[in-house]
Parts: sequence; structure tokens; C-alpha cells
Amino acid sequence: MPNYFIPDGDDEREFTVETQNDGRYEVTTPDGDTFVVEAYEPEAGRLHLLRDGESHDVEIREVDASYDVKQ
Repeated sequence: MPNYFIPDGDDEREFTVETQNDGRYEVTTPDGDTFVVEAYEPEAGRLHLLRDGESHDVEIREVDASYDVKQ
């Protein structure tokens, strides 16, 4: 499972992501909560996420075995 690091003020929060059989992704927050998102990569280094009808475009950068995410 890859880890994703998302800035939160001066800190960063670590999320884990697991691909589901139907192609969606289960995301686990640092607090242990989970939710499912649909995602696609419109271009290298960018993701479009859809969760509960709300969409987000984010920039990702691979660092070693994890990813930095910036909205």
C-alpha cells in the first residue's frame, strides 16, 4: 500500500491507499477513518479525485516509496 503525505499547516498527515477490486481506492486517514474515492490521472503528476459527489484536483510527487500531495 502506498503512503501519501498531505500538508496540514506546518505539519503533514500520512494517508494510506489501497486499490479495490472495482478500480476505486480505499483511503485510510491518520485517525484510522476510511473512505472510498474514484480517481484518474489526467496528466502525469496530477490526480482528479471524486468522493461523495465532490471533486478535487491534486498534484502528486513521488518521493522514495511514498507520495507528496498538494491541492
